[in-house]
Amino acid sequence: MKISFVTCSNTCPPSWLQTFSSIAGQITEDTDIEVVAVNNGFSPDRVRLLKESPSVTKLGNLFRLVEEPRPGIAYARAHGINEAKGDWLVLLDDDNTIASDFITALTGELADASELGGVIALITPIWEKPVPQWLARFGVLCLSYTSPSLDDDCFVPQLLDHEQARAHPSPPGGGMIINKEVAQYYLNSPDLEKRLTWGRVGDNLYGCDDNDLWSEIITLKRRILISDKVRIQHNIPARRTKLRYLIRLNYQMSYSFGWMESTRNNSHTKRRSLWSHLKHAKRHLTKALRGGSFGAELLWWVKSVGYDLGVQEAQRLQTTQPEGSA
Repeated sequence: MKISFVTCSNTCPPSWLQTFSSIAGQITEDTDIEVVAVNNGFSPDRVRLLKESPSVTKLGNLFRLVEEPRPGIAYARAHGINEAKGDWLVLLDDDNTIASDFITALTGELADASELGGVIALITPIWEKPVPQWLARFGVLCLSYTSPSLDDDCFVPQLLDHEQARAHPSPPGGGMIINKEVAQYYLNSPDLEKRLTWGRVGDNLYGCDDNDLWSEIITLKRRILISDKVRIQHNIPARRTKLRYLIRLNYQMSYSFGWMESTRNNSHTKRRSLWSHLKHAKRHLTKALRGGSFGAELLWWVKSVGYDLGVQEAQRLQTTQPEGSA
């Protein structure tokens, strides 16, 4: 069983070298992996820096750098997935690192992987600066990790069938582990080009391509494994913990989800009211807000408004679309 690490960047930051270092430190004679790195627009001097780094040198012929000229994480990931030769894909962002026993742990979990479509790893945040407890809890929804490591019930290892998986939140794109057959099904989608436009581009925070890719597990009726043995870290800079950034992130991300879900369902599902979103939010936030938190309450309102407006916009466009158009 071969494992492909697929990782993309448009800037090649220093943290990306740590990503490769965390992989290279686990290479043995028996390790059957490859690393596919996608250059999504960084400069030639950064290419030289990357290729000359000790971690990439250590990876040797296990490392391949490919270029995707079209800007956007969805295009870059699709290119990387298409290049990958592994049976399983580990998608990493340029600010992820893997635990020192990651490859051994993942290989063990996949030893009996019949009908398994994906694995949700234990992704923990590494904060540049300490954050309040309410943000550590809320960040599971928007800052690309699966457990804030505050409560034992935040991350429950289990095996889910596709119906159970439908109700479970998808993992972030940075840290997603998915079967190559599922990913290939996504790449073969007749409307792939449209779906790739749902990815983030540059500093724009609109996007939901990772959720769209993960949804193919449900389509193919595959199971998912939630594992606390497979561990990944996400390094989060202080600027991403500022309330102004979080408001923009949660609005644009939720708008994208509302737009995508309404577009995918062709408006046949009834749009939920803003009030229903807020009641749903309140139910899930009761425990986190036990001590009271203005920041979390505010961000839940932002998420609800963003989602609702995304649904409205998708339905408006579908209503005004000329008859017979695709």
